[in-house]
Amino acid sequence: MARFRKRQREAYDYITADWSEHDRLELARLLVRYVDSLAALNERGPAKDGER
Repeated sequence: MARFRKRQREAYDYITADWSEHDRLELARLLVRYVDSLAALNERGPAKDGER
């Protein structure tokens, strides 16, 4: 698992090397929001047809 995290961090650093600090922080904020939404969706259970 540590190797996976290291590889992900290296990829992030490489991809965002020329991004501003603001853009890096915005990406982090949106990723946290996305993960929180996934957690909420998992807690809610499967959606019924037509529900969102």
